[in-house]
Amino acid sequence: MEPEQIVDLAREVVAVQRDFGDRANRRHARLKYTIADRGLDWFRDEVQARLPFKLQPPEALSWKPVDDHLGWHEQGDGSLYVGIYIENGRIADVDGVRSRTGLRKIVDELRPQVRLTAQQNVILAGIAPADRPRVEQLMAEHGIIPVEAIPQAIRNAMACPAIPTCGLAVAEAERALPGLIRQLATLLDEVGLADERISFRMSGCPNGCSRPYLGDVGFVGTTLGKYDVMLGGDFNGTRLNRVFAPNVPIAEIPALLRPLFERFRSERASEEGFGNWVERAGFEALRAVTA
Repeated sequence: MEPEQIVDLAREVVAVQRDFGDRANRRHARLKYTIADRGLDWFRDEVQARLPFKLQPPEALSWKPVDDHLGWHEQGDGSLYVGIYIENGRIADVDGVRSRTGLRKIVDELRPQVRLTAQQNVILAGIAPADRPRVEQLMAEHGIIPVEAIPQAIRNAMACPAIPTCGLAVAEAERALPGLIRQLATLLDEVGLADERISFRMSGCPNGCSRPYLGDVGFVGTTLGKYDVMLGGDFNGTRLNRVFAPNVPIAEIPALLRPLFERFRSERASEEGFGNWVERAGFEALRAVTA
């Protein structure tokens, strides 16, 4: 497709949704539901019938490895950028980690570009190489530890705000995950998987703002203190997970996952991620392990 055709194509996509989208049920009114109900081939034919040019066949998709961009990196123009881990996206002065004060000090003094990531972290970009020692000094003074010192389980965990911020939440998430994820990090260290990249996501309700359905392991709040444990996604977020165990009290989650981590360690194929191994092993076999 030529660049000058994109606006015309977008206009007809919207027009098809206007003409065939569900106007009676707002919960069912999105484009994805129209495509799910009628099929992608029907939708493509309907759009094509409205266009004066022929749609090209879709190109094959390829997924690059997911990178959280934490730590120091070359920017490509002679400058550097540094990704700073922010637990659950909450920029605050909590205990010994004064990320709010530290980031303000760095920005006020060195004026880097500030970018927020989809992993709830912060990138400071456009840093001159000569300023790197000063940035590292300010980070150390404010308890912002280097990413190399953060366990993989904690580094790859994410929670939504939930209680008390969100009116939809039925369970804790942002305030509950830090304690749970440190238990899981210790557990992974005990079974020899401390360096394994496993994504953990926790949401305080089924709306899933922290993307719990895309993680290797997802925790979806069902009521105060209980969560559906979701397994079978993948680290790159290209496959949805499914409910492995419903309504699990948060205190019982580490014991539920321990035998799975132990079997994963001994049965995994080379370079196989946890979610991919779960999908290959099958829920029924794994439920027998945790029964």
